[in-house]
Amino acid sequence: MRQKLKKVKAKEEPWFTYYDQNVKAYRATNARYGGVMGTDAARKFTRKNPKGMKEYLVKGIYGDFNWSQLGYLARMYYENVQDAVNVLVRGSTLFKQTPRSTFVICKIIHDEIEKRSKSKRSKADKKYPGINRVIDDKLEELCKHAVELDYRTIFPSKDAMRKDPKGKGKITKTMEFDRQPTINRFIEKYRRLAKNNKKAFKEYLDAKVTR
Repeated sequence: MRQKLKKVKAKEEPWFTYYDQNVKAYRATNARYGGVMGTDAARKFTRKNPKGMKEYLVKGIYGDFNWSQLGYLARMYYENVQDAVNVLVRGSTLFKQTPRSTFVICKIIHDEIEKRSKSKRSKADKKYPGINRVIDDKLEELCKHAVELDYRTIFPSKDAMRKDPKGKGKITKTMEFDRQPTINRFIEKYRRLAKNNKKAFKEYLDAKVTR
């Protein structure tokens, strides 16, 4: 008598949710990604350790890894040490001479200038898409990417002090640096990279690297 073979249901990858800051909403994932996430080692790790996979995925999204975790993560994704080293070397060539933060800063400035140049407001206000105005308006955001600067120590703009002395234009005890010299520092960063090293900056823009 012929015995019927019992169908074995394939084990599903564990699902979990994480908060995506880009869309301001929660996403669900079963970690079935291509590339290194699609390797046998990654899938095995996911099945055996779903909580660990969640931790690594979320940390990867928000950049919370530290040096002590790097070796463990590399072993999970790559078959041998040389493969991991090759990825690191290739990824670092773009930022070899210029800090990554400078690329990010210049992209923020570049994107804002492009956006404002197409705005109807720029026709009425010629200074609106200008680099000095752009940096002045985006100074707080830019300072977040400059380790050496703290926005809380920079005086507000004269316009803000005049129009809103109790709000954005309020002077506090922590403020000690004039605004325009700080703006000039960002202008110089932009000039050195976006103007004087156009090839490297274009490669960065074409790569569509997310901040």
